[in-house]
Amino acid sequence: MMLVRQSVVTLALLATCGTFASAEQAVQAALPPGKTVSIPVRIVEGSPVNYLVDDGTAENTIGVNNGATANQFLWFNRFDIDPTDLPLRVDQVQVFWANLGPNPPAVGNAFSIHIYSDADANPANGSTHVVSQAATIGVVFTAFDVQNITSAPAIASGVNLHIGLVNRWATPGVTPANFPASIDQTVPNNVRSWVGGDLTGTMANPPVMPTNAFFGTIDSFGATLAGDWLLRATATVVPVELMGVTVE
Repeated sequence: MMLVRQSVVTLALLATCGTFASAEQAVQAALPPGKTVSIPVRIVEGSPVNYLVDDGTAENTIGVNNGATANQFLWFNRFDIDPTDLPLRVDQVQVFWANLGPNPPAVGNAFSIHIYSDADANPANGSTHVVSQAATIGVVFTAFDVQNITSAPAIASGVNLHIGLVNRWATPGVTPANFPASIDQTVPNNVRSWVGGDLTGTMANPPVMPTNAFFGTIDSFGATLAGDWLLRATATVVPVELMGVTVE
């Protein structure tokens, strides 16, 4: 599989990163170097634990496309869990949708949220699925899209929290190529943002880590794609006596 950077009008081959099971899917960036999108800072109140790796500015957006059409893919951030915060429950996910590049994300587009825990800080050898939730885009370009997680169980153990999304509005072979995943490319990068794809172009629900077409940190696909997803989460420390209670 070839890794390329795409400007709004020009597709240019930049790098080849190994041999992948699919020769058609391409991980692509939407913008040429030098363009940025500044995002108003939103402070999410009411949750004592906040997870983020981005600086609030999107320098680019990333997509997985098969020629002229879009594939579904998983993008997620790997966050450290402080042992003193366990058990915890994820109560919100925040994602920035940049209104950039061809066929940008639009209000009402369907996507899915996927939350995992990990005992060894290595998603490449598998992660434990915690909860998934269907969602639709509520805000684009002007602010983070805040999605409340309505039925997440408490996470009792683990060293990492994985917060991921899948662009469910993409139908392989039908939906025009697009670049839904906003990325902060200010260096140095945290090397905590991952990407994965399926051979079919459609992601399982929930996705199984590692995925079967390609899987790794976005940085591993080349310096022009490296960065940190604008994807955040908040969680609440759960009293031990409430661990069996689900918030509805």
